Amino acid sequence: MSTNGRLIRYPEERALEDAAFTHGLMPTRIFALLLPIWRVDVRACVTAAEPYALIDRYLELGIGTAGLDSVTGLAGFFGLDDVVVERALRFLAGIGHVTMGGGRVALTELGQRSVRDGKRYLVTRQDRRTMYFDGFGSRPLTQEYYDSRAVTFLTHGAAAAAAGAREWPRFMLVYSPFGFRREALASLAGVADRERTYAARAVSSTYISMVYI
Repeated sequence: MSTNGRLIRYPEERALEDAAFTHGLMPTRIFALLLPIWRVDVRACVTAAEPYALIDRYLELGIGTAGLDSVTGLAGFFGLDDVVVERALRFLAGIGHVTMGGGRVALTELGQRSVRDGKRYLVTRQDRRTMYFDGFGSRPLTQEYYDSRAVTFLTHGAAAAAAGAREWPRFMLVYSPFGFRREALASLAGVADRERTYAARAVSSTYISMVYI
């Protein structure tokens, strides 16, 4: 049987063969399980890099490397109108790259980092996401588990009701003795795909219901 499109790419037939021929067991039933997971709501500041606009890049280079610290000085050096330079600097101040006061401009730490790396860094504050981890080892679930067409998330009460139902399939509710490992969030920084590496805001327990095949 093809396993294309399955959430778990390990068909029931293969599990039965493994039990019978590898372990010498006699399978009598395949159980539908409700597996415990952790739902983690996270909130953080996210820094993203994007290409510079031409004028913005040179203005920041002028401030950071040429020591230019005024609208007039920057405008004269680059042959631009004061109005254009001031408008651009106000934009850069709005995204946290420069400070303006007393007729002087200076790069912030974020602006200095952008000049050094040649990328315009933007900080998105209070970005919020919901992440899911398995209930046994606090390992992050892969993207497939976020597909609502294949996975159904249940509260503890709904999971208990599904396990107590008499109609088929009869689900078994699996419990985990382990709590959530908060270091699991920090460990995501060491993997290649870390777009959701945020600090935990709240952790709550729920259950994941796998599609029964």
